Amino acid sequence: EAAPTGGDRPGGTLPAVAVLVSGSETAMEEALWCVRLGWPLIVVEGTGGTADAVAWATARENRRHFVPNPKLMEIAREGYVETVRLGDVDGKILQAMLERLFNGMENATAWRSTG
Repeated sequence: EAAPTGGDRPGGTLPAVAVLVSGSETAMEEALWCVRLGWPLIVVEGTGGTADAVAWATARENRRHFVPNPKLMEIAREGYVETVRLGDVDGKILQAMLERLFNGMENATAWRSTG
């Protein structure tokens, strides 16, 4: 099965970002896949499941702790993860996060022009 590229278009691909809300072991696999593809991952903390586990593992104060789950460890150590608390989600915060995530990327203007 071919990995998704973020949306093919003439002249290249559109940038992609994944959003993780709650989730089970399947969500953990999908988040890991996104990390391996180099996609930024937005995690909505406070929704439970995989999202809360990733939020905990990627929190600055927890980075020195051992993470016994190898998938979670890879996401935390290799992924470009932004975490937002569920109660803090609104349009301006999401836009600021997307700007940080895509800052410096070759196709950063693509999402701005379509968003």
